[in-house]
Amino acid sequence: FNVLRRAADEIALGFQKAGHQVTVFDLESQNYSSSDLYEEIEKPYDFVFSCQAIGFETTLGNGVPLLRAINKPYIGWIFDDPLYHMPRIQNLSSNNAYLFTIDQQFPDVIKTLYPDSKNVFFLPHGGFPQANATLNNPLKEKDIDILFSGTITSKPVLSEQSFMPIEEYLATHALQRLESVPGLSVRTAMELTLQEAGESPTPELWKELSNVICYLDRVVRYTCKYNVLHTLLKNGLHIHIAGEGNEEFSHLYPGQVTTYGPLNIDDVISLIGRSKIVINPVPTLTQGLHERIVTAMLGHAFCFTPYSQYLYDNWRDCLNFINMRNLSETVTTIKEILKNYESYQLKLEHNYKKAVQEHTWEQRGIQIVKFYEGIASNHHPLF
Repeated sequence: FNVLRRAADEIALGFQKAGHQVTVFDLESQNYSSSDLYEEIEKPYDFVFSCQAIGFETTLGNGVPLLRAINKPYIGWIFDDPLYHMPRIQNLSSNNAYLFTIDQQFPDVIKTLYPDSKNVFFLPHGGFPQANATLNNPLKEKDIDILFSGTITSKPVLSEQSFMPIEEYLATHALQRLESVPGLSVRTAMELTLQEAGESPTPELWKELSNVICYLDRVVRYTCKYNVLHTLLKNGLHIHIAGEGNEEFSHLYPGQVTTYGPLNIDDVISLIGRSKIVINPVPTLTQGLHERIVTAMLGHAFCFTPYSQYLYDNWRDCLNFINMRNLSETVTTIKEILKNYESYQLKLEHNYKKAVQEHTWEQRGIQIVKFYEGIASNHHPLF
């Protein structure tokens, strides 16, 4: 979807709005060496910022991590689970390394995996505004009732994993916990399963179980996406799907599915702006904010997302929660909104104002600068 580059550009715009000149050094598209990156970073920048902690794993010729050779703040940004970026976040013992994570549980997770890490903070996802957005988005632009944005991969099968017997045991029992307690995080389910088995979670054990945790994450994501889509379609709703893996639904519900396949993030943002309702099928971010939620609010669309305590505590006035145990409840709410959509405009305007004032990626860039400006005074609150 090219989300990473778009978010990086928005964050860089925030840096500029906060009074800094910005150079974007694209490590995903350019052929570069560690010496090229080091030469660039040595220039008189106030700080260096990296999305997804890209570049953190780079080492110099003497084997010293590049991060430890830089005498200025260096920021890593983890969009998702740190397990997917472990090689990049293992050099966090440097005093000038600051890592922002998008889930409130991840700072503790990272400190468990890497006890010598120092500066790890929570900062939630931002969102992408619509081009030429205005406060009152004309109703005539809303020609899509329901947008489902997300790829549906094939269902992960336990027997196809290269697990040892103990890993299969842990995966099976942790999955049972996740199925019985909606909103439970994968790590909490695994930790409870380990305790039940008489094991104490250690940094080494968490690293050894990373493949099991990643498997559970995939299962939870697949189950949520599949069940939500199937239920909405079974109840006669027409769904626009941006992403891969929807062939089964197109076959089972002909005429009810409009497919777009994999799209660039700019196209997804445009679709959100045309939609009345956006489904956010991401249940595993249990203590954070998915960017699709904010982007929906910025696009004057209602967002339906799986329940989490964090979202309920901080965003319940803006969101509609998907009850995975009673999806018929979600169907009823969606039909009510579509039937009386014009009566909800004040609600949509309220959501838009909250998102645009505090929760765009550009705002995140400004907040990061303010964070650094407050370090000297030991006053750098985030969220």
